[in-house]
Amino acid sequence: MKSILLIDDSEDDVFFMKQAIDTGQFPCNVTVLRQGEDAIQYLATAAEQVSLPDIIILDVKMPGMDGHEVLNWIRTRPKFRHIPVVMLTISNFDRDKDRAYHLGANSYLVKPRKSEELNAMVQLLSKYWLGFNHTLAWT
Repeated sequence: MKSILLIDDSEDDVFFMKQAIDTGQFPCNVTVLRQGEDAIQYLATAAEQVSLPDIIILDVKMPGMDGHEVLNWIRTRPKFRHIPVVMLTISNFDRDKDRAYHLGANSYLVKPRKSEELNAMVQLLSKYWLGFNHTLAWT
């Protein structure tokens, strides 16, 4: 079964994203982390003990270590470079988009305001990254 690592500090956004994933065509395991520091700890442990996620959905604006810092950490470790990272955020600022792509984000999506639109976006995101897209198998 495919797996998603969802890193977002917003309880509401996590609820709606998980709901969208659960109602989609691609059953998968979803691990939710609320802080960047927790994501790094989880990935470092996962690399040694459990399988890595098939995709990481990462918020930009989080307290403490933000999404850009987490993305930078991910992309500087060879074991994680193959994992697609989708930035999903409220920030529509060009500087945030530019920094995310410069650091190696695979996609940058701005969260819609309506839950129905977020639902549709997350279902399409899952369909593409978990269905159509092919990544390298990494051991």
